[in-house]
Amino acid sequence: MKPQEFINLIKQGAIESYKQYKILPSITIAQAALESAWGEKHIQYNLFGIKWTEGCGYDKVARETTEYINGVPQKVIAYFRGYKNFNESILDHARLLTITRYEKVRQAKDYKEAAKALQECGYATDPRYAEKLISIIEQYRLYQVDEEVENMVKDITLKLKIGSNEMYKNGTKIILDVPPKIENNRTLVPIRAIAEALGAKVEWNSETQEITINF
Repeated sequence: MKPQEFINLIKQGAIESYKQYKILPSITIAQAALESAWGEKHIQYNLFGIKWTEGCGYDKVARETTEYINGVPQKVIAYFRGYKNFNESILDHARLLTITRYEKVRQAKDYKEAAKALQECGYATDPRYAEKLISIIEQYRLYQVDEEVENMVKDITLKLKIGSNEMYKNGTKIILDVPPKIENNRTLVPIRAIAEALGAKVEWNSETQEITINF
């Protein structure tokens, strides 16, 4: 598969991964390209070389691979996760990067910082891992996808009133199928948790029963 064909194939999955988990799509695409040789050497749709672990819920696939031990490449047998499709692989990769170990990756302000954080956090044993990711991103201008998604999600304000089926997005009215309700405050808590996990600020006005979410 040609590089641009591969990029086009997984770009939307990388964008969805960013929307849900805030992993830069340039990093997602570059890692997938590097780990799978542009989709030619994936292991049962596993684009990122994510290892299988007991109880992970995915297929167990054995493969010979190269690991760097004390800086020396060695051939070893390792077990990898098997997926149903590339999108499943992309989302599992993003979920992996949400653990505390990769906090610096999620907090990175750009692809260079994220790539270096991946290496520092021990994602791969290749001592040139960050350098290779940055090279792929710059050669294929994948940073443009980062700019694209950042423009998609920034400066969005949602406002909704409990018990009303009207929500406002940047002042534009949207009619909801089901109006939100508060039952012993059980509705507000998950709304706040989900919004804040996506990087939004949540304000609750108890007098007007309005929730304002700022992305």
